[in-house]
Amino acid sequence: ARAMRMALREFNELNRVTRRMMVESQLENYAQLARRADAIDVESHANQQNLLSGQITWGEYNRQRDRLAKLFLDAAKNL
Repeated sequence: ARAMRMALREFNELNRVTRRMMVESQLENYAQLARRADAIDVESHANQQNLLSGQITWGEYNRQRDRLAKLFLDAAKNL
């Protein structure tokens, strides 16, 4: 669990920097996608915490992660 927490912190930081760059690009499509990703992250973080706390299994975590990734991809397609 400790290694996963460390990896998640790194991923979250990378995502934060990437989204900041997207917004600062002043390209409206990028800014919209960054905002959508921020909204999806709320669910993503809850999913991660549920796994780390043992409330869900790896299978449940991966199904939810898959669903969230598809939300992001759909948002990107619709820009």
